Amino acid sequence: MYEALRTPALRRHDKQRTRAKYGGLPAPREVLDAACSALRDPDGVFAGISFDALCSMPSTRSGRFVADFAASLAAALELPLIELEKHRETRQQKNFRSRLLKQRNVQGAFRLPPDVSIPTRVLLIDDVWDSGESMKEAARLLRPAQVFPLTMAKTRHIGGT
Repeated sequence: MYEALRTPALRRHDKQRTRAKYGGLPAPREVLDAACSALRDPDGVFAGISFDALCSMPSTRSGRFVADFAASLAAALELPLIELEKHRETRQQKNFRSRLLKQRNVQGAFRLPPDVSIPTRVLLIDDVWDSGESMKEAARLLRPAQVFPLTMAKTRHIGGT
């Protein structure tokens, strides 16, 4: 179900990505190029994997930032795009310290768009990896597909869990 528990993140471009995300701008071209390189690297984590679709996580507060990045990446990789939808409000995961509270926050919060069939292998895109609970919930929704996560950044917790 969830094939890569350690998601690759495109950390070299964190400052550019953050400025774009909170400035209402699209992800910088460098981030898209880095994602394409990571996915095409013959020695990388995704080596030998052929994706049937690319899926984007819905955002809590950054508008279409993730969906637009995912659409650009799907176009570059010539893959169909599935945009997951939220059917109930959630709080930002960074507001919770415990994994259990993060899990409860997103449990049952996502749905597939109508008339979407689940592919076999999905590349799941989000902007930030915090605990992975949002992506695990999305992977649960996408069963029985194999789900491979890719994020633009990873949260660094200092002095906490």
